[in-house]
Order: sequence, then C-alpha cells, then structure tokens
Amino acid sequence: MWKARPVDDLDVVYIWADGVYIKAGLEKDKSCLLVMIAALVDGSKVLLAVESGHRESTESWSSLLRSLRDRGLKCPKAVVGDGALGLWAGLRNVYPEAWELRCWNHRIMNIVDRIKKTDQAAAVALLRKIAYAKCREEAEKIAWAQNEFHNSYLANIDAWKEDPAGDDVLCITLILNDMCTTPPTLSCAACQ
Repeated sequence: MWKARPVDDLDVVYIWADGVYIKAGLEKDKSCLLVMIAALVDGSKVLLAVESGHRESTESWSSLLRSLRDRGLKCPKAVVGDGALGLWAGLRNVYPEAWELRCWNHRIMNIVDRIKKTDQAAAVALLRKIAYAKCREEAEKIAWAQNEFHNSYLANIDAWKEDPAGDDVLCITLILNDMCTTPPTLSCAACQ
C-alpha cells in the first residue's frame, strides 16, 4: 500500500507541509487533507503523504510525522509551512532538530490582505522582489528605496496602525525577517 511504503531510501533535504481544506459531500465542515512533499538532494520532489486529519491539529501532524519516521524517514533539514501552529508543535514532537520555515507566499498574501485592493498588485510585485533578493542587504535596499512601499502600503495597513507597536519600521523589519530567512523556493505544498 502506498501510504505504508518504506521511505528510508529518500535523501530528503526539506519538506513542504500544508493542510488543504476540501468541501465535499454532505458534511457541514470541510475536510482537512494533510499534504507533505519532499525535496530531495538531487532536486526532485516526492509526494510523501496525503492523509485526512482533524483540522491541522498537533496530534494530526504528529501522527503523520511519526508514521513517516517509523517508515524510515530521516530528519529533514527544514520543514516549510504556512504558520499553522499544529504543524510546528507536531514537528517539535517528532523531529525537534528540523528547522521551521514560514512559507514566503503565505506571508506575502497575509500582508497583502491588509492593503487596499487598488494597491495589492503593486504590493505583491514589490514583496516578491524583496523575497527573491539574493541576500538580506539587497532585500533591505529594495524595501527601503521604495517610498511607495513605506508611505503607501505600510502606512495604510489599518490593523498595524491600531497596534501600538505596529509602526512602519517594525512592520518592514518583520517582513524582512520572515522573507529574508526563507529562500523563495521554499513556499509550502499548497503554493507549489
């Protein structure tokens, strides 16, 4: 059976993980499929798992990760996810030495959701430039050189305006920290 196959022969570098919600059937709630895709040393990708889970709970992710470990999966260098807390807690339960990386595409979309609709396309283009910068210094130059980013986008994010600690400098620092520590190729499974 596919979901019981050994995976000890896979040379996994990192894993993309995400919960995908599907509205199917007569049930009131959407079903959650936990999806894991591995990137191997040779650059190829392998589907590791697609299993139903109780939302994206710690126990669901832990169970899936334990199953993979028990079938021989060595600890990956990193796991990329959308920031759902259940994944990170499950990862710490099974592979505590793996790095936890936030999906840059989810981060961009979370930021853009707080920007006026008319400015969203330009903001996405600029944030992707930052994400694809070769190094943090280049990303900072792109971000800070763009008065439109500082003055138009960040200044108009109502949720951050209401946050006493949410000044522009803090916001852009958070964006750069998230986006400059994760290579843009490390989007999660849902963004692949």
